[in-house]
Amino acid sequence: MIKKISKTPKDILLTLTTASFGVFFAFIGCGFLDNNSQPTIETITDQTLYVDDKITVDVNITDEDIDDTHIISVSSDNMTIATASISNTTLIVVGISAGLATITVSVTDDSNQDDAAAIPVTFQVTVNELIDRGACLVGMTLRSGESCRYSKDPFEAADIVFSVLQDGSSCRKRKNLKSCVESDIEQDDFFGTNFAARKNPDGSWTIESVPWFYIRQMLGSLNSLIK
Repeated sequence: MIKKISKTPKDILLTLTTASFGVFFAFIGCGFLDNNSQPTIETITDQTLYVDDKITVDVNITDEDIDDTHIISVSSDNMTIATASISNTTLIVVGISAGLATITVSVTDDSNQDDAAAIPVTFQVTVNELIDRGACLVGMTLRSGESCRYSKDPFEAADIVFSVLQDGSSCRKRKNLKSCVESDIEQDDFFGTNFAARKNPDGSWTIESVPWFYIRQMLGSLNSLIK
């Protein structure tokens, strides 16, 4: 049974207006009016660094929509090997322990469209062990990737590691510390000893003083070896 419904001119106008808006919204949903350009991330080459070392990598984004803003996120698949963080468009990778880790970089623009996210970029990080030069001695010069050890306490083993990083900075780290201590190396010592080192023009570091009791320990060890 078909029931005929009579409509006034006002009803017809309302129906046409509703239908018109329905088609308009359908076009938006189907993407006919979506003119967003998908951002892209420049490829990042694989990186190599030492334990306790830190490197920075520029994240370069290309987007034809010059007014877009972007959110960058980074992640590491093995944070016990290497960690990753972002500051503006600079990626910071820190070596934690020897091994391999994969870093993933993702970018999303502010268009809220289906193509707002760039295709993620991944690269591999290789973290190598520091080259252990043994006990820190006055006059010893260390280069990038090299380390030596000394102690704060005459009754403790040498548990403070002094190392030189790839960027020419230096690091001191105790077993119970998770990050480097970079301050006061050339003057006072953070660990309360008279250890001091000087940075050379070529990026290497030369040790100028070590705890007096540590020298005595080293001499004692040498005497025992001679006997």
